[in-house]
Amino acid sequence: MAVQESAAQLSMALKVQEYPTLKVPYETLNKRFRAAQKNIDRETSHVTMVVAELEKTLSSCPAVDSVVCLLDGVVEKLSVLKRKAVESIQAEDESAKLCKRRIEHLKEHSSDQTAAANMWKKKRMDRMMVEHLLRCGYYNTAVKLARQSGIEDLVNIEMFLTAKEVEESLERQETMTCLAWCHDNKSRLRKMKLQYKDRGPASKHLLVPWSDSGTMQIHFAIPKRFITSGITTEVPKPKAPELQ
Repeated sequence: MAVQESAAQLSMALKVQEYPTLKVPYETLNKRFRAAQKNIDRETSHVTMVVAELEKTLSSCPAVDSVVCLLDGVVEKLSVLKRKAVESIQAEDESAKLCKRRIEHLKEHSSDQTAAANMWKKKRMDRMMVEHLLRCGYYNTAVKLARQSGIEDLVNIEMFLTAKEVEESLERQETMTCLAWCHDNKSRLRKMKLQYKDRGPASKHLLVPWSDSGTMQIHFAIPKRFITSGITTEVPKPKAPELQ
């Protein structure tokens, strides 16, 4: 009985600790699904409009050239719809496979085979090290470790590299990369109840000196069309060169 309770507690602890492992790919899948839905709905409406225009033209005995032109427009819109649908499905499929891969990896911890269980523990340790290196700003070292361990699809490298690009652009006093990120994540920013503060057509930013905590506060104002403003982010203070 005690062994069963211990195993149950271990399983629950793993579920809690590994929650972020599944959260990121699931949110990516959800985001791509919503984007695909919007893209397909938009292109479908375009097809409907050109088809309606074609039907209206055909009802009045039009010239052949005008009909051909309208048909070309219908074909063009259908081609765009097909391309958008294929791209969206491929993106969703990629995210779904990543979620499945991580779920399968987490299931391996309950293997009865000692060798398999030990391998899972090693991979888990490597994942934790990669995540720690990424959070500390050692991106190159983290990427190399992930490649050597074969766990690139089990860690959130892309998310941290995106954050790195935003931070570096802000350090250069450039805001376009950050504005693009805010636009891509506007739904999440709305949920955070960030306020609109339109301070003119040009985005303004202010770099605050290094704080005692070893981080630099970067505060910047974003135009109203980019949903939010007054976001603050922390950029790690420059550190020693990474281990090669």
